[in-house]
Amino acid sequence: MKDSTVVVLVIAALAAPVAYYLDRRAWRVMPREQLIRLISDRIWLKWGAAVKELKRRGEDVDGYVPIFLEGLVAESSMARECARICLKDHYPEVRPYLEKYTCTMPVVEARELLAPAFERFRAPT
Repeated sequence: MKDSTVVVLVIAALAAPVAYYLDRRAWRVMPREQLIRLISDRIWLKWGAAVKELKRRGEDVDGYVPIFLEGLVAESSMARECARICLKDHYPEVRPYLEKYTCTMPVVEARELLAPAFERFRAPT
């Protein structure tokens, strides 16, 4: 191995834990309002981390289920998958409704499949 490769590997090995710590710290010091805004503004890439941090702080996150259910029928399959993962990881009462759901199914079919969940959690269809 070249010396430059070793130097790059050492720097990466030192930088990874520092980057992880800084990221965790950024979430821990983020104001509650900003975390809520990430969810309510439909910034789906941040949903999982925002819910996790709100739960860590002892906040009630049950009110966000309708937002995530709406995400399951979004146009973007990436947004659908983010919503599915967030619901699966943080809301065990929703898991039974997600057993047959996939993010690649047609929106009409997904709405029909998830109709009981939309009714139960009062989410707009």
